[in-house]
Amino acid sequence: MSEKKLSSEYKIAIVGSVAGVIATGIYDHIKEQPILSTLWSWIKWVWNNIFEYQFTVWQIILGLVILICILWIIAKIKNPDNYNSALWLLYQKETIDWIDWTWKWEKGL
Repeated sequence: MSEKKLSSEYKIAIVGSVAGVIATGIYDHIKEQPILSTLWSWIKWVWNNIFEYQFTVWQIILGLVILICILWIIAKIKNPDNYNSALWLLYQKETIDWIDWTWKWEKGL
């Protein structure tokens, strides 16, 4: 990923977050509530609901094993091991319009 695209994604995220806080302040001002009280109530709601569940050690370990398996499957799909055994890699020489062409294959993205 290019640096320009990466920095624009960060800018979009920051601008979106700032716009959300400003919109919350405007909403609170219109409803005549203390400024950013809506944001504070959202933060408290998220905090209370995330830590509402009690996980046991085996559930955490099982979740990590499943996550590792999913990441391993995704890695295998993106980068298959049988790349070097493909028959089309043997195709490295051709004569086109009485001109001999040769090339080699390299693994790219």
